[in-house]
Amino acid sequence: MGLPRMRILSEVMEEIRREDPRTAITKNYLYRAIRMGVLPSVQNGNRRYVNMDQLYEFLKNPPSLPPVRRAKIQAPTVQGIRKVDEYALPVLELAEYAGVEEFAMEGIRRVME
Repeated sequence: MGLPRMRILSEVMEEIRREDPRTAITKNYLYRAIRMGVLPSVQNGNRRYVNMDQLYEFLKNPPSLPPVRRAKIQAPTVQGIRKVDEYALPVLELAEYAGVEEFAMEGIRRVME
């Protein structure tokens, strides 16, 4: 029995692209599969290693991963007025102090909303 062919995800993607240049598999898909525990991996420090033989077995019959759900954060309102974030006011005051032109200030205000 030989040693397992362990690779970090960037090397895994290089090898997959070498075999199939137009692959639809992404590094993000593999990260999600690892985080969900569907694709086994070994962590050493900040790096995650994947066994290439196990990866090929995984890719022969991949499970469908649930979609990523992003929580929509709603700012609390008080009598119909949206609360301003604490960090928004210093940024606006600094921009006004620095003499930022009005059209740039309007863009800053839109971003802060």
